Amino acid sequence: MTDSLTAPASTGSTAAPALDGPPPLLPGPIPYELRIGVTGHREPLDRTAVDAAVRHLLRHIVDVLEGASASPFGVYGSPQRRVDRIDRALTECLGVITQILGPLLNVVTRIVASPLRMFQFSPARDYWPPVPRPSRTVDPTKRTPLKLTVISSLAMGADQIVARAVCDFVRRPEQRNRYLEAVLPFPRDVYQEEFDDRDALDAFCMLMALDKGHWNTHPNPTVMFPDFPASPDPDDPRQTLPRHKAYAAAGRQVVEMSEIVIAIWDPSREEGAGGTGETARYAVDRGRLVLWLNPANLAAGAFVLRSAASGNDEGVVDGAIGAPPGLRVAPLPATAKQLSPNFHRLAAYNRDAAIDDKTLETTTRSHVEATRAIAERCHLPQPAIDSITESLLPHVLRADHVSVRYQALRDSAAWLWPVAAAFVVSLMAFQIIFLPDAYWLAFVELMVLLLGYASHRVSVYDAWHEKWLNDRRLAEGLRAAMFTSLVVGDEDVMHGNRRDLHILDRHHEALPFYNPAHAWFVGTLKRVLRKERRRFAPSIDLGRRDHCRAVASFLAAAWIRPQAEYHARRAARHGKVTRVSGKLRLALILAMAFVAVLHAVGFGHGAEAHTGSRMGALDLWVAFLTIVLPAWTAAFHVVLALDDHERMEERAAHMARLLGMLATSLDQVDNAAELRECVADAERLMDLESEEWAASLIARKPEFTG
Repeated sequence: MTDSLTAPASTGSTAAPALDGPPPLLPGPIPYELRIGVTGHREPLDRTAVDAAVRHLLRHIVDVLEGASASPFGVYGSPQRRVDRIDRALTECLGVITQILGPLLNVVTRIVASPLRMFQFSPARDYWPPVPRPSRTVDPTKRTPLKLTVISSLAMGADQIVARAVCDFVRRPEQRNRYLEAVLPFPRDVYQEEFDDRDALDAFCMLMALDKGHWNTHPNPTVMFPDFPASPDPDDPRQTLPRHKAYAAAGRQVVEMSEIVIAIWDPSREEGAGGTGETARYAVDRGRLVLWLNPANLAAGAFVLRSAASGNDEGVVDGAIGAPPGLRVAPLPATAKQLSPNFHRLAAYNRDAAIDDKTLETTTRSHVEATRAIAERCHLPQPAIDSITESLLPHVLRADHVSVRYQALRDSAAWLWPVAAAFVVSLMAFQIIFLPDAYWLAFVELMVLLLGYASHRVSVYDAWHEKWLNDRRLAEGLRAAMFTSLVVGDEDVMHGNRRDLHILDRHHEALPFYNPAHAWFVGTLKRVLRKERRRFAPSIDLGRRDHCRAVASFLAAAWIRPQAEYHARRAARHGKVTRVSGKLRLALILAMAFVAVLHAVGFGHGAEAHTGSRMGALDLWVAFLTIVLPAWTAAFHVVLALDDHERMEERAAHMARLLGMLATSLDQVDNAAELRECVADAERLMDLESEEWAASLIARKPEFTG
C-alpha cells in the first residue's frame, strides 16, 4: 500500500510551470450517481397523487444532497452542535499555527530524528504539514454533481410513475450516460404480454428506449430468466418456473442494484408471493435505505422503513403512522450523511483542500509527461495515451496527493501526543528536582499538553486517519482501474468473464454502504473508468500482436515494475525502522536498569540535602532519569506499535517478489488471453493487498492515552 507518491519510471522530464487561470490538468469533481430502485403496486393507484408524492420525495433527496455539497456546514451538511463548532474553530486555529510554525518545527524534527536514522525524509514526507482549514463555503467548481439513475422493472403503476419522475429530474440529458436501468423478469416480448393497458404499454416502450443496460455496459436490459417460459424452477428443476418467482427474483435484483429503494406500498392490501411487500422487506433486510410511501395515506408523506430487530429507536414514529408488521417507521433523513453516506464521503473528497492547486498542478504535469513518454516509447495508440494522461491519471494523482497529506497529518497526531506527554513529564521532573522555584515552567507544560490534545482533537474531528485510508484506497483503485482498462472489453463484463477486471466485477455487486476502509469509492471507480474507456477502446485491438505487445510493455514499465520497486523500498524502510527501534528499545531498557540499580543503592534519595548547585549533583540526575526514562520508553512504544513495522516489512517484501514475477510474465506474453490473465492476476493481487492493508489499519488510529 503506497504511503508516498508513486511516480512512473524517470524519463528525464521536468515539471512545467503552473499555468495562469484554471489549470487544465487538474481533475474536476467526480459526479455521484445515486441509484434508486423502485417497488410498488400496479393498480389501483391514484396516479396523479402518487406522482406528486414521488416528485416531492425526489425533490427532498436532491435538495439534501446538493445542499450538503454546496454548504457542508449548513442545514443539510454535517450536524454542527456546539462541540462541533468548537472543534471547527480549533481546526482553523491549528491550521494557522501550523502554517506559521510548520517549517520551523519541521527543521527541529529532522535534527532530532536524523541521528536515529529511523526516518526517510523526502519532499513528499512532511512531519509538520499545514492542517487543512475547513471551508465554510464551497467553490462551485468543486461541488459534487448529482446524477440520478432509477432501476425498475417498468411495470404499470408505481414503477412507471417513479421512472418518469426520475427522468424528469434530469436537467441536461445530453450530459448523462444513463438515467434508467431496466430489470425484467422475462424477455421483453414475453413481458409486454403482461400489459393490458395500451397507455401503460406505450409508456413501457418509451422508457425502455432510455435504458442502456446494467451499469451502462451493453444496450440490452437485465433479464432474469431469458428462457422463460421454458426456464426450470430453481427449487424443483423438474417443474417450469412460475411467474411469481420470476417477479420475486426481479424485485430482489432491483434491490441489489440500488442504494435507495422507493417502496409505494399499502400494507393493508393482501399481498401475493413476489409482491411489493416481499421486495420491501427484502430491501430492509439487505440494509438498503427504504423510503416508504403509503398510497392509502399519501398526505402523511414519506418515511423510512427499518427492521424491528435493528434496535434503532431514534425518531421512530410507529404509532402515529401505522408501521407494517415487523417493521419500524422513522422520519426521512435530514442530512446527506444519513441519506447517502457514499455521497457524503465523495463530496468531502471532491472539495478537500488538503493540497493546494498549484502544487497539484506542478506535480501532475510532471507525472503526465513521464507517463506519456513511457507510453510513446512502448508504441501505445495515441487515443489511449491521451485519455490516460489527460483524464484518468490526474484523478489518480489527486487521490495520491491527498492521501499522502492525510497520512502525514495522521502520523503527526500519532506521535505528537505521546511525545508531548513524555516531554511534560520530563519538564515537570526537571523543574521539581533542579529548579524548584521556577513555577513559570508549569505554563510551558500546560501549553505543550494543550498542543498535544489539540492535535488529537482535530485529528478526530477532521478524520485524518479515515481520510488517509479512504483516499489511499481510492488512489490505488483508480490506478489499477486506469491500467487494466487497456485490456478489459465491455463484452467480457456483459458475459461475466471471471478473468475480467476484478474492480469492474465488484461493480456488479450491490452498492456498498459506508465503510471507512474500502467501500465508498467503488462507484467512483466505475464512473470514471467507464466514461474514459469508451474514448480509446476502439483504438486498441488486442488481437493484433503489435497492440498486444505495446499494452504489455506499457503496463510492465508504467505500473507493475514501479509498484514492485516501491514495495521493495517500503520493505527496506520498515526493516530499517524495525532494526533501529529494536536497538533503541534495548538501549532504553539497559539505561533504565542501570539507573534503577543506582537508585536502589542510594543515589537520588538526598534531594533535600543539596544546598549548592543542584545541576552538578549526580544523585539528582539519577532521580531525574528514574522518572523520565520510563516515560520516554512508553511514548516510544506507543508510536512504534501503531504501524507494526515488522509485519509491514514482511508484507511489502512479499508483494515486491510477486509483482516482480508478474512483470517478467508480462514481458513474455504473446496474445490477448495471456495478457488478460497476467493483468487480472496483478489487479487482484494489488486489490487484495490494498483491502487487507486498510483493514489491518482501520482500528490502529491514534488514541488519546496517558
